[in-house]
Amino acid sequence: MSSSNKKNILILSYFFPPCNKVGGRRWAKFGHYLSLINYNVHVLSVNIPFKGNCPWEKDTLKYQSNIFRLPYIEHRPFYQVNKSPDTITGKIKYRLSWYGAKLIPQKSTQDISEKYEDVLLKKAEQLIHEFKIETIIVTGGPFHWCYSAMQLKNKFTILNFLLDLRDFWTGGEAYNQMTSAEKSREDKKEFLCISMANHVFTPADRISDFLKQKYPSLSHKIKVLPHAFDNSEMPFIKAPNKSETDTLTFAYGGILYSNMEPAITRLIELLQCLISKGKKVKVDLYTFDKTYSNLFFKAGLENVVHYHQTVSPEKLFSLFQSTDYLLQLRAGESHEQHFKSTKFYELIAMRRPVVYFGLEGDVSEFLSKNRLGYSANIPLLELADKLVQNKLKKDIPDTTFEIERYEYKSVTQELEKYL
Repeated sequence: MSSSNKKNILILSYFFPPCNKVGGRRWAKFGHYLSLINYNVHVLSVNIPFKGNCPWEKDTLKYQSNIFRLPYIEHRPFYQVNKSPDTITGKIKYRLSWYGAKLIPQKSTQDISEKYEDVLLKKAEQLIHEFKIETIIVTGGPFHWCYSAMQLKNKFTILNFLLDLRDFWTGGEAYNQMTSAEKSREDKKEFLCISMANHVFTPADRISDFLKQKYPSLSHKIKVLPHAFDNSEMPFIKAPNKSETDTLTFAYGGILYSNMEPAITRLIELLQCLISKGKKVKVDLYTFDKTYSNLFFKAGLENVVHYHQTVSPEKLFSLFQSTDYLLQLRAGESHEQHFKSTKFYELIAMRRPVVYFGLEGDVSEFLSKNRLGYSANIPLLELADKLVQNKLKKDIPDTTFEIERYEYKSVTQELEKYL
C-alpha cells in the first residue's frame, strides 16, 4: 500500500530510543509493527541524554525519519550532572548546588515532564497539520506529559486520542507519598485525561481494575493492552533437552534496578543451598554494570556469578536456549509483583523454566497456575530439590502453554481495532 493511502498516527512518548529507558520500549515496538501494516508512524519525544546502547533502537529504523525530538531541559541540580567540575566557576556552582539541595530538598513528587508543556503542544500541533494526523497515542509516565498532550483534544476534537498508562498514575507509591493537595491535583488531571480520551489502555489488569472502580462511568473506555514479546527476535525454540552437564545454570538479562536487594539476597541463599547439597551452579548476568557484585563477593560467590555486557536480544535469547533456569528478579516496589512485563513474556516464550524472586502476586501466581516456573518464596530446600529434579525430568515449563497471544503481532492486531 502506498504511503499516501496509509493512516497517519502520532505517538507522544517522553522516553524513546535511542534513550535506553525502558519506558520507550513498548511504543517503539508497537510503532515497528504498525509501520509494517496500514500506518505511517510519527513520534514526538524528548532528546534525553543517555549512556550505553539501546537494544530496541532497531525497532525505530523503518520510521526513523518521522521521529521528532524536543530539546532536553535539564531538571537535575548542577552537582548531579557535573560530578567532577575542573574549573573554579564549576566548583563554586557544584558547592552552591550541593548545599542548596541540602537546605531546600527538591520534591520527590515533581513531574519531570512539566517543563515541556508549551513546546510539546506547539510541536505536536505542527506535526498534526503537516502530516494530517488521524490518531494520537500518548503514553505515560511521566504523567503530566499525558495531561499536556490531552489539551490538544480541545482544538482537534475529531482526532482519535488513545491514552496509554504504563503504570499507576494515582494509586501507586509515588501518589501515596504526595500531600493531600498534590493528590487532589493528580486526581483531577487523571480524570480529565480519561474523560477526554477516546480509549484508555494499560498493560496491567491491576491498573485496569483500579481505574474502572475509581471511574465507573468511564469504565467502558478502559482496556488492557498487554506487554508482548517480539517473535522475530526469538531463535527457533526447541523443547528442553536433558542437559549434558551436572551444573545448574541460571541467567538474567536486563537492568539490575535499585531496591533489588531482597531478590538478590534470596538468590544468594538459593545458590548457597544448592552448593551445600553438593551441586555445581553457574549464574550469568547480562546487564549494564556490576550492580550488587559486592553482595555476591561477600557471599563467596564471585566464581559462580558472572557479569557480562548487554548483548542484542537475538544473541541473548540464543544464550538463554542453553540455560537451565531463567531469572525473573523484581525490586518489590511499585506493585511490580503484579506486572507482567515484556521481559516476563520473553522468558516464557523461551520455553525455559522461570524462577521468580520478588513479592508474591500476579506474576508468581501466573507462573504457578500455568506450570511455567517457580516462586523463590517457597522453602529453600524444597525449591532446591525441585530445581534439581526438574533439570532431569523437564516437567516445567508446560510447553503447550499458548504464548502466541502475547506476540507483538497479535497484540498489535488488537490495538488496530481502536485506530
